[in-house]
Amino acid sequence: MRADIAAGRDVLEHDREFHVRIAEMSGNSVLLSLVGTLFDERRGPLASHMRNRLEGQPTWHAALAEHELILRCLQSRDPLAAESAIRSHIRAAADRWVTP
Repeated sequence: MRADIAAGRDVLEHDREFHVRIAEMSGNSVLLSLVGTLFDERRGPLASHMRNRLEGQPTWHAALAEHELILRCLQSRDPLAAESAIRSHIRAAADRWVTP
């Protein structure tokens, strides 16, 4: 993800993979299906238009930093910190998409 951001390439597939892998780790098939479906919708025409307007290197750098924090929390096996980091990431992502 980091290399693609630096090169200005589309990182949506990396973003999807990150979220899907976390959903897989939860063991919750409903969550996994929901996450996959939400990311698949980001390839649709309306979401693609919004992505072109709202996403760029600054937003992807922010998302990458949030992902890295989540990963560190998961690696340290700290579920409360991971939950907090995930909630923060969801709020930040919503802010990036809803209130640009």
